[in-house]
Amino acid sequence: MNIKVLSKNILLLSFSLISGILICEFLGRTFGLGNPILYKTDQLVGYRLRANQNKKRFNNSKITTDYEGFRIDPNQLKDDQSKIIVFVGDSVTYGGSYIDDSELFSSLFCSNNRNLLCLNSGVNAWGTYNMGRFISNFPVYSERTPSKFILVILPGDDKRNLAKISS
Repeated sequence: MNIKVLSKNILLLSFSLISGILICEFLGRTFGLGNPILYKTDQLVGYRLRANQNKKRFNNSKITTDYEGFRIDPNQLKDDQSKIIVFVGDSVTYGGSYIDDSELFSSLFCSNNRNLLCLNSGVNAWGTYNMGRFISNFPVYSERTPSKFILVILPGDDKRNLAKISS
């Protein structure tokens, strides 16, 4: 085979691969697949949301996590004397990427009361083992002292063992 033809084929193949990757990246970001919510692995509870995220996702929904990794509604200004309520659950509690921070049931619960600060610790695919470990080790994850935990257990949550990010 001629070296000139071989080099043209290699150049064409390289160009095609790079173009394909760039087109896929552009389409993924354009249709909402880019800029995902990030998680971190955790030895006790499997995984949690990463702290300090502020992203727009599907339907222009805002997803915000505070400095400890709790999903919050930043529009609800609270004072230092607010009682803290922690919501713990799976993806329904978390709300997913389609639900805006202000539309979470944890946010709606606290929206009418300035004396309450609601922290949402819902995480996709968490089971009861994840939730129980989180509650029993809460001081590891937060410097705040909650007055109540609201545990949201749905059918199927009890069938999951300790869910990990690798599963």
